[in-house]
Amino acid sequence: GAPDSAQERLEKVWRQEDFCPFLHHRILSLLEKRKKKVGGQRQAAAAAAAAEAAEVQRVRKQQQQQQQQQQLLLREKQQRQVHRQLEREGLEKEAGSAAATPAAAATTAAATAAASAAAAKSSPETKTAGSLLSRKPTEANPRRPAAAAAAEEKIGPSLDSSAAPSAATAAAASLAFYRQDKGASAGAERCCLSSEQQRVG
Repeated sequence: GAPDSAQERLEKVWRQEDFCPFLHHRILSLLEKRKKKVGGQRQAAAAAAAAEAAEVQRVRKQQQQQQQQQQLLLREKQQRQVHRQLEREGLEKEAGSAAATPAAAATTAAATAAASAAAAKSSPETKTAGSLLSRKPTEANPRRPAAAAAAEEKIGPSLDSSAAPSAATAAAASLAFYRQDKGASAGAERCCLSSEQQRVG
């Protein structure tokens, strides 16, 4: 048949040894208590192991969350630093362009002033030559006699704008005409004055 259990083998031994029923029940109760105690210890150990595993898992999860949070904070800090750097570079570029604009304006103004000064220095001679060149023979001296006109005809025809000599040559020619006109006018006045004196005399 089936093998006897431990309790049945123990009862056979007790019957053979002629144990009393009190001892029999006492031994059984002690065995039951030990069994419960061992079972409780095992359950407690299992519960402790489970609690320890849960604690370890919780600590690991907390550490992972802290690491993720630190990485997120570090990433945000780096992004802020990059954003500040870009803003600083933009401000520096704007300041450089703002400083370069007045400098360029000052350079342009200085160049314009220098050109104006050079033009002002050369303008009197140019104006004198141009005025003498553009002045008509009759405007130089309205009372110019016929001798000046004849001298002008001997020198040559009037200047043409398409084939005009240089301004200095034209100015010299006009100045010579003016001097001849002035001399002729003075001679005519002297002749008139002498004739008047003869009449009076």
